[in-house]
Amino acid sequence: MSLEMFTCEELLARINRKLPESEEAERGMISCLLQDPIERLSEARIHLPSEAFYRDGLRLIYEIMLDMLDKGLPIGPIEVTHALREKNLLDKVGGAAEITELTSFVPITAHYPFYTRVLKDKLTLRQLIHANAKSITMAFEHGLEDGDPEVAQLVSVAQEMVFAINAEGTSGDGGVEYREGVMNVLESVENQLNHPAVIPAERVPFGFTDLDRRVWGFVRGQLVILAARPSMGKSALAKDIYGHVGRGEGHYDEWNKQGWPHQTRKRVLVFNLEMTNEQSVTRDLVGGAGLDLQATRYGLRITRDWQEKLATRAKLLGGSNIRMYDRPGMSIQRLRAICRQQKRKQGGLDLIVIDYLQLMSSETKRASQNREREIAEISAGLKEMAKELNCVVLALAQLNRSAEERKEKKPTLADLRESGTIEQDADVVMMLMRPHYYDEEQPAGLALLILAKGRDVGIGEIEIGFDGPRTTFSSYTTKLLSNNEEQREKRYQSKAQPSKSKGRSKEADAPLGASLEGIGDD
Repeated sequence: MSLEMFTCEELLARINRKLPESEEAERGMISCLLQDPIERLSEARIHLPSEAFYRDGLRLIYEIMLDMLDKGLPIGPIEVTHALREKNLLDKVGGAAEITELTSFVPITAHYPFYTRVLKDKLTLRQLIHANAKSITMAFEHGLEDGDPEVAQLVSVAQEMVFAINAEGTSGDGGVEYREGVMNVLESVENQLNHPAVIPAERVPFGFTDLDRRVWGFVRGQLVILAARPSMGKSALAKDIYGHVGRGEGHYDEWNKQGWPHQTRKRVLVFNLEMTNEQSVTRDLVGGAGLDLQATRYGLRITRDWQEKLATRAKLLGGSNIRMYDRPGMSIQRLRAICRQQKRKQGGLDLIVIDYLQLMSSETKRASQNREREIAEISAGLKEMAKELNCVVLALAQLNRSAEERKEKKPTLADLRESGTIEQDADVVMMLMRPHYYDEEQPAGLALLILAKGRDVGIGEIEIGFDGPRTTFSSYTTKLLSNNEEQREKRYQSKAQPSKSKGRSKEADAPLGASLEGIGDD
């Protein structure tokens, strides 16, 4: 029977009923634990919370047994009865006769996994009902008190309660055997050795040759911060990055000569909190076509050649796998709700871009009292979102004026506004600087991407090209900046080519994992 045919009022009228539970499975579980406490109780300690028992008496017996296990006491029907009597709880569980009856409730303990699954399923259903009941109550009572959160926050809270049920997990203890971890890494290393010029598919390259060579694609679950002073071009760089990712393009022409493939088109969400979507797309369309933004903005005559470039660029952008939002002042709660929704619709996400972090807000009352606390909630929320949605989150951030007051203009981590929380939560911090902005003798087309913090990628500087009139960045700075292009290119080529040893044995060509065959089998 489909629930779509019922009205809201009819569904609410049907809610008042008994919660999901199974007395038989609960009694069967206690019986198994009383008969085989050494083997079964230790396992239940990990996988089965006491809330899985709906009936108070059975839950008390289970909690007493867990307490005895933690204290290293002997466990059996007599010992459990004694422990309950000592705590004046024996009558609450039905007396000594109930313990005796429970011990013989099932003849064998072989069905323990079945009882475990039933109890977990019933617990999950009760948790789901409880979460939705709280959501219904909050919706009914919204507006009755001053200072109630926005409705959008209620939606976010409701989603978080439901997602929390799923996040707790219903099977396994979350551990991984070290041998299994070794085999997984060996498989990854072997695949990389066999395809030395291919960034792993599970990573997200940003489409800039030198950056991707250095980082080798960003890892899903990472929070990446791109910080700069105003007018450095961080929004333009972010536009180029999400364009590369969402269209599966990049500056890989040099790599392709050696078999380096273009990256595949990935799923991208963009939150333009500073400019409108139209402004962002205009930059991408006009600047990406190689046209001067100022010239088109002033309505200068466009030649047929320019029209053809715009048409070609428009056709390319039409194939972008990018969804954009431009609501100003968006809260972290609403943003996470949108991202969860889009992940469900699209079957996953690869990159989320926020321009920029300090323009976000938090809807909690605690955050509204202090700006640093609010930024801390936003920063932590973005990191949690990256892990929850298994994607890369690229958040732009403003730098303070400290760098401009120093003789050395290069920014540092300390220049991040509210740097304590942002720096702590970020996996990678990149800082954008254009030396020509401070020193006219520096090349106008030079930009520095400073890796100030990077897990597994180290720190350093990457040179990229900047085209001001078209507000675009490119990877092609080698010819502009290198004093020895040939040596630099040879260095990259040597890294890209697999080693060819004349003395390579047949054993060396075998899968790396083969060397571990048989280990740990005894």
